[in-house]
Amino acid sequence: MKMEYKDYEIEDFLKDTLFVEWVKNPDHSPELDFFWDNWLKNNPEKVTTIQKAKDILLGITYYSYKPTEIETSEVLEKILKGIEHKKVDTPHSSYWNLNLSFKIAASIIFIIAAVYLFKNQEKYFQTKQAVTNEEIKYLSKYSPKGVKTLFKLPDGSVVKLNSESRLKIPENFPPNERVVYLEGEAYFDIARDTARPFTIYVGESIYTKVLGTSFNINAYPSESEIKVALVSGKLEVHNIVQHSAEQPVLLSPNQMFTLKKETGKSITSSFDVNEVTAWKDGIIYFKNATFEEIIDKLERWYDVEFIIKHKPDKVKDFSGKYTGKTLADVLEGISFSSGFSFKIDHKSNTVTIDK
Repeated sequence: MKMEYKDYEIEDFLKDTLFVEWVKNPDHSPELDFFWDNWLKNNPEKVTTIQKAKDILLGITYYSYKPTEIETSEVLEKILKGIEHKKVDTPHSSYWNLNLSFKIAASIIFIIAAVYLFKNQEKYFQTKQAVTNEEIKYLSKYSPKGVKTLFKLPDGSVVKLNSESRLKIPENFPPNERVVYLEGEAYFDIARDTARPFTIYVGESIYTKVLGTSFNINAYPSESEIKVALVSGKLEVHNIVQHSAEQPVLLSPNQMFTLKKETGKSITSSFDVNEVTAWKDGIIYFKNATFEEIIDKLERWYDVEFIIKHKPDKVKDFSGKYTGKTLADVLEGISFSSGFSFKIDHKSNTVTIDK
């Protein structure tokens, strides 16, 4: 089982491709900037570990520095003046002294270069720290159980949140990018903006990147899979678990990316648009569903809690479609074919399942 980033030590970060990419190319990966900055805010105890790992990575970077002619002349002149005061007895000693002078000169030039790089690296850290410390004000849109929420983002994109889902968004998108964070399920209709890619982070598992498109993301924490289904346009899905940010999965319309949380492995397949996006049109859709999947969906849809006194054996691979039906209507149809009884308590919002 893969270690979470919160369990990483310095050597783990040094071997992590996403972390190394973020440190080595700070100006070319805004998505990674947002991911790691947000992760550090949620894991402040790792700030020191992260900084040490960054220092090591930046410290072993090889730089090319060429001193100016003036710097070289000044160094050599000082060395040669010092040698003039030395006694030269033989041609061999003369050669040795001259050879030594060049070695010393090379060492001093190296020191000059090191000081130059240290000052510039220090300046880089100060600039980077200033950017990191800038507070981004976020808003949290939450859709509770039994509710679907439709709203528009500052850039004109439209989002519909399914029940028990949350979207974290900045008050205003910066001029160069659009980044949000999703927990649960949502349908996105993204306003096209070629200058500002739209990125959606789903925990520490995946992030998607688009310019303008329509798609559905199902990523409830309690479920074993994360599913990204593309309806129109084009979509990049980056698998953070497998460290494959450099090689994202490119989806075409009617393709779905499915990530197994336990293994971190993913597959790409076709999907039924009616099945995946039915919820946003008020339709409960089951296809080869298990009893657990049925209960989980109905709890969110109707904001109730199920009490299972007896688990029915017949509920396997259940399929059905319900539009505008009450909870009693849905359960009536399922229980008739699956051999169980139910009782709804409207005061406590509970449903008891029995033989």
